[in-house]
Amino acid sequence: MTQDLRAGSAPTFPAAQLLAIKPREARVTVSRILRQAEWVWGLEPAVTSIVLAAHRQRLSGLDVLDRDWEQIRTSRPEAIEASVAGEGAWLLAARECHALVAAPSVLDFLIASVLCRTAADVVVKGCAAPEMLGALAFFGQRHGLRITARMRDDGIRLSALRGMESTPAFALFPALQKDDYPVDIRVWERLRRRSQDYLVPDSEVSRSHAGDGTHVFPLTLPESAAGKHVRNS
Repeated sequence: MTQDLRAGSAPTFPAAQLLAIKPREARVTVSRILRQAEWVWGLEPAVTSIVLAAHRQRLSGLDVLDRDWEQIRTSRPEAIEASVAGEGAWLLAARECHALVAAPSVLDFLIASVLCRTAADVVVKGCAAPEMLGALAFFGQRHGLRITARMRDDGIRLSALRGMESTPAFALFPALQKDDYPVDIRVWERLRRRSQDYLVPDSEVSRSHAGDGTHVFPLTLPESAAGKHVRNS
């Protein structure tokens, strides 16, 4: 049994009052949250874009980040195992890695598989929230790929077809920055509080840009420096 996975086929969340979040605020907030994850930092920019693209495509990326944070935080993308499943096809055992974290690896396999042929398939098993992989359709445009996702009883199949005109990154990613992101006010408040955990507590030390607070920058210039500045002005 299979089921088409298209933009809009997101998990359902209770209706509530929505906020319109500016794109820059959404990206900074998501980035700060993901930097607290246990997996390598190098993935954070890619996963941030996946979350925002999933939300932009009505796959509730921000809601899922809030709901599944603990599983996202502890996911282990390095544990994903790949095996050949036929010509131009890969089978990825995600080992409960969350789809938002596994997505960059899945996209890599799709791109690599389609380089020497016109079509490729990747089947992902054991992936949490697999519907989030539907967001990869957005990123396929950059590589001239049409990516579709279809749910199956044993996982999710992503198919890539080459032949589209590629869209340069400078033309593609402004779509993530163009319009506000509608977010449940309760979800956004939880995300905002979680993002603040990445920051040092507000204090005179933190406001003086003293890093971890072990060396406090002087808030006024020493007398000698001040005098030199006056003489040179």
